[in-house]
Amino acid sequence: MTLGNVGIAFSLEFESQVWLEVPIASVRDSLDARRAWCLDAAGRWQVDPAWEYDQTALAAVLEAQLDRLDPSSNAWLLYCPRGLPAVAGFELHLDAPQPGLDVEQEVRALRSLVPIRPEAVVARGLGAGFAFSRQLERVSEDDPGVRAELGAVFNTPDAFVFAIARGDDPASLVAMAPDFWTLVESIVLG
Repeated sequence: MTLGNVGIAFSLEFESQVWLEVPIASVRDSLDARRAWCLDAAGRWQVDPAWEYDQTALAAVLEAQLDRLDPSSNAWLLYCPRGLPAVAGFELHLDAPQPGLDVEQEVRALRSLVPIRPEAVVARGLGAGFAFSRQLERVSEDDPGVRAELGAVFNTPDAFVFAIARGDDPASLVAMAPDFWTLVESIVLG
């Protein structure tokens, strides 16, 4: 697939039992398409038993989860190990390579409630990069904003790659770390 503002082709493999692909090209800019997709997903995908009797409410929760994803992303997935609604949203961002950029320093400079400790990693399809986690403060108790993130950044000769998973529950993101890394490992450019 070729998406995004720099037209970089990529492939991404994921376990369809835990990851739900969002058709970003059709739901990113159309509220009607987004609502229709959420209602359809709530009716056809596995659902957490607590939500199985209220498809309309579940669709509204899914729509709110999509609203929190960055529309400039190249790909969106929802992480749903217990069914819908999602535990976290995944975004893949691709941009032009940034020669000379100190990726580790950029990661360290991110805002976080706890110190960020970038970990040097090597992904099969992307080469060397840095993985990190961080926690963000909510604006208020009513704010459904992001509380935790897992991320991986790669500055390859072909593209600057930023993969991120966001969710409200830091413990759930810690539990999803192996699935997140498997997803990042599957990214291949070209």
